[in-house]
Amino acid sequence: MTDMKRFIFIIFSLLLPLFFCGRAEAAENAILTKVKSANAAVKTIESAFTQSRTIKAAGRTIKSSGTLYYDVTGKMSMFYDAPSSDLLVINGTSFYMKRGGHGSTFDTSKNALMRDLSSTLLNCLGGKVQEVADANNASVCAEEVSGTYLVTLKARKVATKGYSRIVLTYRKSDCLLVKMQMDEFGGISTIYSMSGIKTGSGVSADKFAIPAK
Repeated sequence: MTDMKRFIFIIFSLLLPLFFCGRAEAAENAILTKVKSANAAVKTIESAFTQSRTIKAAGRTIKSSGTLYYDVTGKMSMFYDAPSSDLLVINGTSFYMKRGGHGSTFDTSKNALMRDLSSTLLNCLGGKVQEVADANNASVCAEEVSGTYLVTLKARKVATKGYSRIVLTYRKSDCLLVKMQMDEFGGISTIYSMSGIKTGSGVSADKFAIPAK
């Protein structure tokens, strides 16, 4: 091989990975843009959900189910029917959570932990993946898998709080979220699966009412 051919071969070998990397990044960005754009047109969502919460330290998994409601204006609620006493409501800066018969309301403008949880849930449902990644200092990998868009967010640094990984599965046909896995640094992993999804122009206001104390 002549020196010139050897030089060209070396340059080509160096540039080829960059070429494929660029194509992969463009494909990922196209998926994220499509998901965000499609969900921007969705005003409300109503769906059945199942929840599986695994606590690694305790070696146990807690399963529950119910109905989820979402409004693009920044509202979300999860009415549990198993157990029926549980409830989660996000309405503006109010975050209400009831577990085991005890309910608490948090002001997300003052409580950073609840603010992060609130924005993460709303943005995942709204297809705002990059916003979720930025808020959690995470890298993003998006790919098409078996009729879905699979998006994986991985934290760039280990922390004492927050999520080490979030995996989102959006249905390719309409880009709606059908599965969400949230892995916490503390060893708790929660998987939500949505089914019977309905979209529309409105959900009754009482679905987002914060219970009185």
